[in-house]
Amino acid sequence: MNQISATGMQRLKAELALQDIEAVQKFETSSSNLMKWVIGLTLALVIFTVVIAFFTVVLAREPKSTVRKIGTLQTTGGAPLRVRSLEIVDSAGVARMRLGAPVPDPAMGGKTSPRKSPLNGIQFNDAKGDGFGGLGMMDDGSMILCFDSKTSEATCIYCLANGERGFSVTDDQGKDRAVMEIGQDKSVSVSINDENAKPRATIRNWQRCSARTSFDRARWETDLGSTKITVVKSLC
Repeated sequence: MNQISATGMQRLKAELALQDIEAVQKFETSSSNLMKWVIGLTLALVIFTVVIAFFTVVLAREPKSTVRKIGTLQTTGGAPLRVRSLEIVDSAGVARMRLGAPVPDPAMGGKTSPRKSPLNGIQFNDAKGDGFGGLGMMDDGSMILCFDSKTSEATCIYCLANGERGFSVTDDQGKDRAVMEIGQDKSVSVSINDENAKPRATIRNWQRCSARTSFDRARWETDLGSTKITVVKSLC
């Protein structure tokens, strides 16, 4: 009888080990998809930066005698153009891009959503004038690069004044479905959430490495649904 119990326990442990391996493999696949999002958004930011640099060089090569008029503003020679805000409109007269210090609060369906702090930078709008993203620095010291959907924020790279920074992917209901961040306490985490923004897969490193080596012992916790795996291993 004892021999049968011992055999059963061994088979149970083997099955649990296989389930753990499958859970880790699923999480690695999800993490790979999240990294593709990050790489794509980074490439878009690089392209946008190159375009701005190109037009900056073109404007810098204008003859010094050039006179530029914008509305009631006029600059001659090398005098800088100083404005609080600038709107770029489409053929229908809708402001599709705004540069300002600060830019207006974002509007959606005719309703304005106040920001927690004024944003100085660039605001993107759709053909209806609804906000679809922005780039800039807030008066509280936070920096953001966000793109929106028709109903909510879609993706966002952020760096808060308290040191927290990360990248989030949000669904059309305003729920964060994937978040990768470094917390204020320097912990690093990647979280994949369900439709209620409840974490379904999380990996977190909450122990800082020793200053004596490149890496110290790290404890990683993975949570996939009802299966919770804790792995403690040395990365040195």
